[in-house]
Amino acid sequence: MPLTNAYLDAYNTNIDRINTCIISAVYSPDNTRLIAGDDQGRLGLFYSSPQISMKPIFLTTLPNTYHSQINSRTNSNNCNNNSISLASSVSEILIVVGGSIHNGLVQGYRWSDIMSNKKTQQLPSDAFSFDLARGPNEIFVCVQAPSKKQFQKTDEIIVGSSVGTLRVLNIERQTLVTTIDAAHKGVIHQVAFANDGKRVASCSEDGTCKIWDLSSSSHQPIHTIETNKWISCCAFDMATDRLVIGGDCPLSLWHLAMLSSSTKQKPLLVYNSIPTPIYSLALCSVDDDTILVGGDTNKLYSIPKNGDEQTMTISRPTTPSPIYTIATTINKNTTKENEDIKVAVAGSHWNIDSFTITETNIRKIGHYEFSK
Repeated sequence: MPLTNAYLDAYNTNIDRINTCIISAVYSPDNTRLIAGDDQGRLGLFYSSPQISMKPIFLTTLPNTYHSQINSRTNSNNCNNNSISLASSVSEILIVVGGSIHNGLVQGYRWSDIMSNKKTQQLPSDAFSFDLARGPNEIFVCVQAPSKKQFQKTDEIIVGSSVGTLRVLNIERQTLVTTIDAAHKGVIHQVAFANDGKRVASCSEDGTCKIWDLSSSSHQPIHTIETNKWISCCAFDMATDRLVIGGDCPLSLWHLAMLSSSTKQKPLLVYNSIPTPIYSLALCSVDDDTILVGGDTNKLYSIPKNGDEQTMTISRPTTPSPIYTIATTINKNTTKENEDIKVAVAGSHWNIDSFTITETNIRKIGHYEFSK
């Protein structure tokens, strides 16, 4: 068989798909777009409904990306890691953080520019871009921004790194506000803001989840949850000031008011029906009363936060396995009453599964293709 250009293009596309691992995804503030980033430094923009199109509006590679084919979830300290971490600010800025020693840029793009950009198949000009000084072989792993407009400091974001360092950045002034060195003894997998916009949770490979008060000048955590296994994900319940964590440890619910400076605390609930390890979770529904969980299997789990897991846990098969990120259209500023919640589930596959969630059911409506 002759090696035609069409054959080579198809072959390269298939190889590219096999190596695709999607690490992060977020919906636009108006819930009409989904953007996802993989561990090769690429971003794909999609319509939020796969019925409009499964193909990306654009699929582009970030500048200064060093090409590799290393799974960032299992090689968090590898210098060839190119995973992208995404967050969306209340000022409607998409925040893109490059996870590579070759690319430590923190960049911001206006969502309005992204959605109106129809001339080129790539990102528009950035609203800001600044490079942070990093230690040897240090990479940025996760980023998060406050999710409510009533917070006083909606222009501050927090970034966690592979060496256990937390950095608070002001994206309006493009300055580093503070650095917490040795916040953890291992990779910080995820960070999350509490409902007051001042407290932040960080969870780590070192088996701890720590709560920090950003309004304090102290670089000591106000609470520490300690397990004997790594913690990969955390999320605050915005309605009741509770925290959900998961990882190689069981999925569990904690109440901040019941925590003290002691690390020997007990959770409110442990959800033993959810298999470990867990790589991603999200609190869903307007009242945050449903927990969505993804892990090492090809299943998306939905479990009631109140602990009625025996009768109410729902699971749905997924194409990605493992599941590394779950994005939802939950946004109290835009979500309409009785509107179905859209959920994107992504991980080790070029397909991103799309679901809708109601109070009683999870329904798969299609998938997106993270491929040209």
